[in-house]
Amino acid sequence: ARKKRLTPREINPSWPEPIQGIDSPHELASERARKIASELLECIESSGCTRRAWAAEHGVDHTTISRLVNGESWPDIYTVTILEEAVKDLSDKKLTEQHTVD
Repeated sequence: ARKKRLTPREINPSWPEPIQGIDSPHELASERARKIASELLECIESSGCTRRAWAAEHGVDHTTISRLVNGESWPDIYTVTILEEAVKDLSDKKLTEQHTVD
């Protein structure tokens, strides 16, 4: 039987703080998951939506968002793709707002 994989938070007990001095592939993976979670939170906060509303708008279950943000699960490729698109949309919106102000 396959050994249970540790969650990002189990690898990094100081979650959501960054790991200092990454020494293993497990810590590197945990740190990448933390960065994804951090970007996700920034996107949600910038949208002005609640986590639940943002999740519904982007076709992701709100429990997936919660578990990812809390370091309780690993992000899957679907969630990463949704987040990449949301970050891109947010960046485009910020650029448009900057040009409108200038």
